[in-house]
Amino acid sequence: MISRICTKCGVEKELEGGFYKRKSQRGGFATECKDCRINAAKAAYRKNPQATKDRVRKWQADNPEAKKRYYKSKSDAYKKRAREWVALNPEKRKAIAKQSASRRREDYLPRRKALSRVRRIADLEKAREAGRMHAARRRSRLRESGIDIEFEQWRAIADFSDTCLYCGKLADKIVIDHFFPVSRGGPTEPGNLVPACQPCNSRKSDKHPDDWLRSIGHCAIRSDGSLTIREFLSATRKAFCPEKPPLVEAMFPAVKIVEV
Repeated sequence: MISRICTKCGVEKELEGGFYKRKSQRGGFATECKDCRINAAKAAYRKNPQATKDRVRKWQADNPEAKKRYYKSKSDAYKKRAREWVALNPEKRKAIAKQSASRRREDYLPRRKALSRVRRIADLEKAREAGRMHAARRRSRLRESGIDIEFEQWRAIADFSDTCLYCGKLADKIVIDHFFPVSRGGPTEPGNLVPACQPCNSRKSDKHPDDWLRSIGHCAIRSDGSLTIREFLSATRKAFCPEKPPLVEAMFPAVKIVEV
């Protein structure tokens, strides 16, 4: 392997991996190694962070295509770093999101309303179901109870059967119910979502699962051989979130569905 001695630290390093490429330099590589260049950049940022940010923003504005290529080549690293920062700074992330939403509201809302009208005209029932899912996601986000659901998964649960999983009766309209209510910390995720008729959904409200099942006299084993609530929750959890533990057993051990 071809190597070079860094003109700054005096350490001999391999060209490939040890030095940045630079066409203007002899041999096509910089004379200072990557470590020295990184340390110099960090020192300059600590000394005058605003000047560094302004310089980077100017370069990005002058070279949009180069910026896209650079981001694409390192997108996985950028996304990983962003997720780590969000995990360490949840409050700052909320503040940034709020500021961004405020800046874009004037342009965003008219486009969103227009798109919503087009979707409702194209498929009214699908648009309504999507609205119900987004409302559930918003409640979970405000409660910070957990969200992990896509529309295709939500629709699959809603279309599972025309029969209410609580009362076992055919329903004119099936709605999605949170088995463990969002108000009590239940997440909007497969494994906590049950297809139910509107009357059962309304009567259940935010009752604890134990109290609700006791009030309707639910049994864990059904004589007609249909899926029980526990079986349905377990099946949807395994199908859509196989890497996650069952919600009822793992997160809500107090919920008891007595077998008879």
